[in-house]
Amino acid sequence: MSRLAQIESIKDLIQDGIDRTVQGVESIHQNILDFPFAVIESKEDPEAEPNAFNQRVKQARQAKTRAVSSIYGLIRQINSDVGELVSDLIGSVEDHTASEDAAADASETPVTEPQA
Repeated sequence: MSRLAQIESIKDLIQDGIDRTVQGVESIHQNILDFPFAVIESKEDPEAEPNAFNQRVKQARQAKTRAVSSIYGLIRQINSDVGELVSDLIGSVEDHTASEDAAADASETPVTEPQA
């Protein structure tokens, strides 16, 4: 495995690790922020008709979920974009290295002069 392929593999491992970590932190964050809503909702009378307060609690929970998901989605997108950028850079280095190798090979080939 070439050095650049090793670097690409390491980049993939790091990127996957970051993605899994972000997903785990998001889940923890959602659960922590769900707790106050769960407490409020546990005090509701299941027999009672939904009222304006209960509707606002539900809307606030949904807004919280969307906000947290949006933030962590952005973090995952940045991780993905950085990974693509690094992959592109590695590809550029590979292309440049291949061009240099081809040029070096061409310069090592002896030039024969035409015979008269």
